[in-house]
Amino acid sequence: MSQGAQCEGGGILQIHATRQCNLSCAHCYSLSSPSERDALSPELVCRLIEDATHLGFNVVSLSGGEPLVYAGLDEVIATAAACNARVNLVSNGILICSPRYERHAGRFSVVALSLDGLPERHNAIRGSAKSFDQVKAAAAALREQRQPFGIIHTLCSESMDEVEEIAALASDWGASLLQLHPLEVSPGRPN
Repeated sequence: MSQGAQCEGGGILQIHATRQCNLSCAHCYSLSSPSERDALSPELVCRLIEDATHLGFNVVSLSGGEPLVYAGLDEVIATAAACNARVNLVSNGILICSPRYERHAGRFSVVALSLDGLPERHNAIRGSAKSFDQVKAAAAALREQRQPFGIIHTLCSESMDEVEEIAALASDWGASLLQLHPLEVSPGRPN
């Protein structure tokens, strides 16, 4: 690439390194699930981070699937740190209270937790009766660790009436941001 292709003022590199996830969410745009094994090699992801930081990107945002189940997470975080890039984590929250997250605690600029509605709706979308409570526990753990975190809500017609309550939950839980992502139908995913 030419030198003129540099990112003015930095940029965010979104990396979806794996489709493996510990949940099978009804609205997943990447068709991730516990049975998926598709993943990019850590070497490829690390090279991508190095190339992107040379172009001026200064934030690496890890999503997926669930990035905390990605086998190359250690190498990816180390490469981002070596390139002076901040690392953000987008997670369903289930593994935040686990050794897998604790090993990396304090290395993320922001942790974004997915919350798809109030308890009944969130649990139905996530296919887990415990998921809402796990996100709530993750938020409490992150707040206790003084880890900046936010809530990402996939907005759908059914959750429109819950937005104010979701915003109040995010505030009560100590989230520093709330992002609303409109639900889009994904090819290959039944409506």
